[in-house]
Amino acid sequence: MTYLFVAAVKRSSYSTHAASNLAAVESAALQAAGLSTAQVDGRTTSLSEAVNRLEKDAQVYLWEQSSQPQTWTKDLLEPIEQALTKAEIARANQDEFALAAESQAYAGWRNGWFQQEVIGEQMDTTIAANVGYQVLTSFESIVPHGSITLGNSEPPAGGAIVAVLVNEAALEANRNVNPIARISGQADDLSGLSANLRAQDAIELAYPTAGQNLLVQERYQISSSLLNPSGGLLALGYLQNNLLLSATAELVNDLVQLNAGRGIVAGVGGALAFRRVKL
Repeated sequence: MTYLFVAAVKRSSYSTHAASNLAAVESAALQAAGLSTAQVDGRTTSLSEAVNRLEKDAQVYLWEQSSQPQTWTKDLLEPIEQALTKAEIARANQDEFALAAESQAYAGWRNGWFQQEVIGEQMDTTIAANVGYQVLTSFESIVPHGSITLGNSEPPAGGAIVAVLVNEAALEANRNVNPIARISGQADDLSGLSANLRAQDAIELAYPTAGQNLLVQERYQISSSLLNPSGGLLALGYLQNNLLLSATAELVNDLVQLNAGRGIVAGVGGALAFRRVKL
């Protein structure tokens, strides 16, 4: 069995205007991992490809993504709206969840929670300070007669993320590399890791709407104290084609900031369990 580790994760501050420089984020991630560009065996946007290579013939692989901001479309939101209607998740509950997430994220920015994770501009401009519940309730639904609004959801932002993934062979060859966490489990969705939920210190959901977060939270009875400690993708933003990587960045940083040992990310793209290497 090959053990896989996250040696470093860095990201830009997400923007509603333009993608950030992937090269700059990659350079920061490698520096944090104590590795050079010459030691990288490959780059991919696919976690499965990285895992496959690290289990076979690679020691260092970069799981990375860079994208431009996008807008919501009805095709993306209508299936979510149908699921929310079926589960009877009210608009009011979604707005309340979104406000709490925004407040957590804003507090995190002010208190330096993201200082080690984010390079460049530290304040995420998508986070609205002092947004009240009454303001959120005034937003119109994106889909007619729906419950998802620009206030209780987060459309894809622009930005860049790089996770440096290594195996034990890389650690043996590079004694100066101190990995943050080991990937201790992998599944297609959260149900594959649900037996371990109560043993976690943090759970990050890779979903961009309050309604989706509420659906999963209720289904698996996830404690609010564990869920999205820094606000989650709903408040922080995410990259369109790699929500799992976006959530992984937050989860790994959560474990560092909380000085905690275990965490799970789950949602669009699958589910991963992590265990800190050293506390």
